[in-house]
Parts: sequence; C-alpha cells; structure tokens
Amino acid sequence: MRALRMPAGVLPVPVQVLWMSARVLRVPAIGPRASASASGGKVIGSSVVARAPFLDWRAVDLGALLAERLGLPVVIENDVVALVEAEHWFGLGRGVDNFAVVTTGAGVGYGLVMHGRQVVTADTGLGLGGHFPIDPTGPICLDGHRGCSTAMLSTTSMCASARGGLGRDVEYDELLALAAEGNPVAAQVVGTAGRSLGHMIAAVANLTMVDTVVLSGEGIGLLDVPLAVVEMRAGLAADRDPDASEVRVLVGADDFGAWARGAAAVAIQARFGALAG
Repeated sequence: MRALRMPAGVLPVPVQVLWMSARVLRVPAIGPRASASASGGKVIGSSVVARAPFLDWRAVDLGALLAERLGLPVVIENDVVALVEAEHWFGLGRGVDNFAVVTTGAGVGYGLVMHGRQVVTADTGLGLGGHFPIDPTGPICLDGHRGCSTAMLSTTSMCASARGGLGRDVEYDELLALAAEGNPVAAQVVGTAGRSLGHMIAAVANLTMVDTVVLSGEGIGLLDVPLAVVEMRAGLAADRDPDASEVRVLVGADDFGAWARGAAAVAIQARFGALAG
C-alpha cells in the first residue's frame, strides 16, 4: 500500500484536516482496517463531497479517490459532524445527552446532540450556523452577509478587521497576543469577537434548550485572552433570560487534533455499524 504524504507548505485548514485525518486505523482482533476523512462541506453517501466552499469542490468523490490510494475502506463525513461524534464519544460531551457544539476557525460550525444522538439532516454540512445573524453593524462575510457569525468570529475576518487599524497584515496568533498585551486595535477586535461568541452561545441555548455548549476548533484560542472571556460572558448574559438554566460552556482544544479525532470516531463507528444520526 502506498502511503499518503502531507503536501509541503502551509495549507488551508480544511486541506490539512483532510490529510491529517485520512489515516489508517488498526483494530486488533476485529478484522479489516478502515480509514476516514473529515471534510468541511456537505457529504453524500459517506463518500461524495457535494459542496465544500473552502476547497472550491462540488461533487468530488473523495471516498473513492482515497480508497483507491489507500487500498482500504474509506468513510467521508462532514468535519463538524465528525467532531461532534468525537466529543460525544470520548470528549467534553461524554455522558451528556443534550448538548451543542460551536466551532470557530476558518469558518463557524454548529452541531447538536439531543437524547444521546446527533441531529443530522439533509442540510447538514451546508454551514448554516456559519451565517447566523449577530451584529447588523458588523463586517460583511465573503458571501455578503453583514455581521453574521462567520463575519464576526472567523479567524480570517478577525485578522482582516485588525488589518485596517494596525496598518499591516497580522496572523491570528499575533492578534491574540497583541490583544492580551493591551493593544487597543487588537483588543477591540478580540473583545468584539468574544461578545459575538457569547451572543452565538445564547442563541444556540435559547433555540435548542440545551444547557451545555462545547466550544472547539482552531480559533477557540480566542478564549485564552481574558478580555474575550469577559466579553463572551457578557454577551451570553445579555441574551439569556435570568430565570433560565445556567449555560455550561466547555472549551476544547484549539488544535487540528480535535478534527482528526473526529475522523477517527467516524471510522470506528462505521466499522461497528453504529454511526449516530
């Protein structure tokens, strides 16, 4: 079997996820090995990526391509669906029957578990949670939505907002560091993102009536900045009925490993025929 090699250079997050998560799982005493890949976008039949905006893909049979390359059974799943499965199986949602997941990074994702099973519909993978309206005066996302969750919370949008005030390009990690140091431009951007995240969490909790929200994704390092945490709590409180249950906010890892663990969970579940939803 030929091995997959990670392409050289810095790649967009979805491409890195595809390469990181397309790994072989060896399960002793169970039988054939399996591989899974988590792709940002809508997936049909556990194989075809029907639409993946970040990759500019439509109707790409990624499952068949990887199966031919690996010589193994391959399962393709939406990256957020896979991550939610991982959180439910052995992550922050383990033992929790009802919870939501919000991811931030290159975009904004959303998943929901109710009565112990993930909610998956025909529209799963379209990124509908990524354009939830938050601030009617906010910036415009690439799809033309003003102040949507992606415009307010994605790492690219935050860096673009900071660029105007700083007068130069800035990477996400540097933006967070500048905000933590008290740079007024960076602090404004990061504080606004924190409050927007609080509004997003409140909306999710209010509409689904869950009291646990798991935060994950490569952009969740936002909450390493104390200002962002304060603003997140303020945004959540502002939109939450004071008599409602307290929302438990659980913060996961901000690395690519979370996405790869999601792909691993999907592969294991597919091998056992137990994929929820």
